[in-house]
Amino acid sequence: MGRHDEPFGPVHIVGWQPLPRPEQQRAFVVKMKPDQDFTSLPTVETFHFQHQAHISHRVWNAFDQGDALFPKDAAAELARRAESLNEFTESQIERAWKRLAEWTTETCSPSQKTCIQESIGITIVESPPLDWNGLVVETSKAQLMEQFREAVDRVRFRMAAYG
Repeated sequence: MGRHDEPFGPVHIVGWQPLPRPEQQRAFVVKMKPDQDFTSLPTVETFHFQHQAHISHRVWNAFDQGDALFPKDAAAELARRAESLNEFTESQIERAWKRLAEWTTETCSPSQKTCIQESIGITIVESPPLDWNGLVVETSKAQLMEQFREAVDRVRFRMAAYG
């Protein structure tokens, strides 16, 4: 049973997003304690799975090499651009160093920071180079609601019980 500030207990549902993703996809988050083994939870059952490459290729081809499941979208394109980003504003860099210090409880001197930034090719710019400009993003609330309704109409449920 969850604490009073966790009305749904340790399991939380991750909601849908208005992006072109598969409607049947579901995701859940399970809050765990540090060093807790997921398989030790009372409702988790483990089983042996053996991957077979020829089956994976058949599924891959059946879904147009993944394009049918995960069509190109603005968020994916923005993420692709972010992977190779090496230009940041001074503010972004300072926030990153601050966050790193919070995570690791270690701090770097200004000269160490400069050395690290130069060694990995970080360039300081006046304005962030990464934005949504030029990417197709639906902004109409009515259109997004219609897409959501269409997705919900296609949802099917399957009951399962273990006992």
